Amino acid sequence: MTHDKKSRAGKQLQQGPKRSMCKGIPAEELESFISGAVDPTDEMVMRPVRDMLRGIGDAPVSALLDRKLIPHKMSSALINAELLSLWLVLARAAQTLTGVPASILIAEIWFGPHEYSERSIPRNDLFNRGKSFASLGAALLDHALHLASEPKFEPVMRARDNQAEYVAAIAACTLWEKSRSQDRADCIVEGCLVECDALPIHQLFSDHGTDRAA
Repeated sequence: MTHDKKSRAGKQLQQGPKRSMCKGIPAEELESFISGAVDPTDEMVMRPVRDMLRGIGDAPVSALLDRKLIPHKMSSALINAELLSLWLVLARAAQTLTGVPASILIAEIWFGPHEYSERSIPRNDLFNRGKSFASLGAALLDHALHLASEPKFEPVMRARDNQAEYVAAIAACTLWEKSRSQDRADCIVEGCLVECDALPIHQLFSDHGTDRAA
C-alpha cells in the first residue's frame, strides 16, 4: 500500500468502526484498503489455527463421524472453526472500514454462491457480482460496501448495538427471501458469531500506525 493510501485508511480507521466510512473506494483500491485494515495481531494469532484446520472440510469430518472418532456436535464446531479461520480476520477488517458487522459477513459467506473453503473462485468473485477482484478479501470488502449502502439493510445497521434487535432485523431483512433471512439470523445465533464483532481497541490505534489514545 502506498503512503497516501495508508494515510487515507488511517484517517478513516480513527473514526471508529460504527460508521460506513469508505463509500466510494475505487475497485482497484479495494485490495489496498482491506489489506491495510487487517489487524496484524489478529492475523498472527489466527495463522497457525488456519494452518492446523486447513482442509478439514466436509470429507475428513464425515470420515471421522463414520468411524465414530468424533462426536456429532464437535464435527459442526470443527467446520465452523475452519470457516472462521479462513474468513474472520478479513471480515473484521471489512467491519472496521464499513461498519457492517463481521457476523453477517460470515453468514453471507456461509450461505453464499461459493463454497467457503480455499478452492479457486473465478475472478475472485466471491458473491457473483459480475466483477473481477484482486483477491477474495477485496471481494468481501466490496460486498460489505454494497450492504452498507443498501437501503433494505439499513434496519440491520441501525440495530447493531443491541444483539436481540440486530438478529431480529436480519431475520426481517427484505434484502433476501424470508427463509434466507432467517437462515442468516439462525447462523449468527447458533454460532454465537456476534461475539466476533467486538473489535479490540488496539485495532483502531497503534496497530494501524495511528496515535494511541492517551
